[in-house]
Amino acid sequence: MTDGLETFASDTPEFDGLTRELCTFATGVVADDNRRLFDRLTKELPFQILRYPSGAEHNGWKIPENWRVERALIRRDGQVVFDGARHALGVARLSRSFRGVLDWEELQPRLVTNPDLPGAYMFHCMWQNRPWAAEWAFCVPYNIYRTLGPGRYEVDLATRSDPGEMLVGVVDHCGTRDDVIVFNTNNCHAHQANDGFASVAILVRLFQWLRHKTTRYSYRFVLGPEHLGSTFYLRDRSDDEIARMVSGIFMEMPGTLGPVRATSTFLGGRTIDHAFSNVLRHQTRKHTLAEWRCGAGNDETVWEAPGHEVPFVEVTRSENPDYPYREYHSSPELPPGDSRSLMLHRVDIQVRFGRIVVAPERPDTVTSFRELR
Repeated sequence: MTDGLETFASDTPEFDGLTRELCTFATGVVADDNRRLFDRLTKELPFQILRYPSGAEHNGWKIPENWRVERALIRRDGQVVFDGARHALGVARLSRSFRGVLDWEELQPRLVTNPDLPGAYMFHCMWQNRPWAAEWAFCVPYNIYRTLGPGRYEVDLATRSDPGEMLVGVVDHCGTRDDVIVFNTNNCHAHQANDGFASVAILVRLFQWLRHKTTRYSYRFVLGPEHLGSTFYLRDRSDDEIARMVSGIFMEMPGTLGPVRATSTFLGGRTIDHAFSNVLRHQTRKHTLAEWRCGAGNDETVWEAPGHEVPFVEVTRSENPDYPYREYHSSPELPPGDSRSLMLHRVDIQVRFGRIVVAPERPDTVTSFRELR
C-alpha cells in the first residue's frame, strides 16, 4: 500500500482552501451556522448527523441554547465607542443581556483584550461549556481598548437564547475487523483555523483517502463541539459498541510552528502509544512525547473517562501547554502563509501511522489493539 502522501500533496491548494472556507462559519456548541457547516461537509463525506436538544444534561454537562447577539453597543458621551455586533467574536459567547451606565472601573473587568494582538478580537468561549455560569463581556481589540479610560459608559447589550440542538457528525470506514479506531476533533470554535477547522480539513482528506483502501481496522470520524459532543455521543453508545473502540486520536492545532506533540494515553504503553512513538521518532526532526494531560488537553479526557476507557492519544502542534501559540483564540486565527507544509506534514504523520494499523492483516500479525487495550 502506498503512503498516499503524493495524493495529499497534489491536493494541497484545495486542502488549504477547505480550511479557509470552513473558517467562515460562525459555529458554536449550538449555533445557526452548525447546520450550514455540515451541509458543506456532507459534500465531502457522507456524515451521519446526530442531534441533541438544548437543555439535555449528562455527567455535569449541559447543552446550551442557541444564542444570538441582537445589539452590543458601548457609548461614551453619547457616542458609540464600540459595537460588538460588527464581528462574530465581539461579544463573549453566551453573554446575557445587560443595559446600564457604568464607571470605567466597573466596565473594565468586562472587556476582554490582548495587548500582544492589538488588532484582534479574542474568542471568549468559556460559557459555551458552562452556560449556567454565563454573565456578560465584550471582546475588544486592544487598539480600541487603549482609547478608552476614565469616564461614564452606557452599555446596551441585547442577546437572545432559544431552544436549539447540538449537532455531531459521524463518518465510518469499514475494515475487515469490527474493531474501530476513532479520529476526533471539534467544530465549535467560530472562525478558528488551528484550534479547529484545519484539523477538520485534515481528517476530511484522510477519510477520503481511506475510502479507496482495504483496511484491517474500521475507522470512525467523530466531529462535534469539544467535550460536549464526545460526552453526549458516548452517552448513547452501547457497552458492546464502546468495547469495539480499541483506540483513538484527538487532533488539533496542526499548522502552528511548534513541534508535533503526542500525549500518552491514560495508562500509557498501549499499542497506539508505541505506534505514534515509532512514527514520530522516524518521520520528524523535532517532536515531543508528553505524559497524559501534558498536551493542549481536550476530548481525550472524555473518551478515557471511567465507563468508556478508550485509549486515546492527543496529537497537536501546541507550542506550550499553557499558551498553545500566539494567535490562540483570536480573530487572526487563520493558517499562516507557511502552515501548508506544516499541515501536510501532519497528514504525512497520520498516513504513516496508518501504514502501521490500516494495512490489511498479514499472517504474521500477532498483536492487535484489542490485546493491548
